[in-house]
Formats: sequence, structure tokens, C-alpha cells
Amino acid sequence: MPKRIDAIIRTNLIKFRAAKRYPQRHIALVLSITQPSYNQMETGHTRISASQLYVLAKFYDVAVQLFYVEDAKLNDDYERLSEANKALQEQILNYQTITDFYIKRIKELESKGMRKRKKRRLPMGGRPPANGQR
Repeated sequence: MPKRIDAIIRTNLIKFRAAKRYPQRHIALVLSITQPSYNQMETGHTRISASQLYVLAKFYDVAVQLFYVEDAKLNDDYERLSEANKALQEQILNYQTITDFYIKRIKELESKGMRKRKKRRLPMGGRPPANGQR
């Protein structure tokens, strides 16, 4: 299993670099390593570290998890996040609608309660005075 994951990461390293048309030398500079060292990562002679994947994720402006996805594309991550963003915006709108409804209902009930208190001349606590006194 680790070999399969390593192969997926290597494939994505090459795909992402090629998609942006960067030479290995440029990515090596981003990682503060030499071009031959980066070449060894792409060819599988050495493994890329988690911190290096993090640096590349920031550089490519993608989630680190995308390096572990088979058949990953830089634009897929953007589209997936865009769809997730739309879904979250819809949820926020639904929650706001529900919240507005409850706020309106609470105000209606408070208003109704105030009218009843005034009608019966009850104190703010809502209970009649002790010993039947008003």
C-alpha cells in the first residue's frame, strides 16, 4: 500500500509541475533543494517529506490531500471546493431563514404575553400577587 501511495504522489508531483509548465529546477528552488534532488523525488529514488508536500500545496494553491488523489487535477480541486462553497452558502441561507422565522415568532409571542400581562395587570414575573391582592 505505501508503494501505491508513493506512486500516486510521484505522479501528481509530475502532473502539477507540468500543468503549470515549470521546470524541475524551479520547483527545486521552491523547496530549497537541488534539481537532481527533486528529480529523485519524481523518479521515486527518494520520498518527499510531509513538510515539502505542504510547501508545494501552498505554492500550487491546493489542499495537501490532493497529492494523494489518484487522477488528480489542479482544476478539479478548485471546482470541488467551489461546489462545496455553494452548498455551504445555501446552508447558511437556510439557517438564516429559519433563524429569522424563530426571531419573528419569539417577538410575536413576547408581544402577546405583554398584552396579556397588561390586560390582567400582572407584574413582570407573570404571577399574580400573593393572597389574592392586585
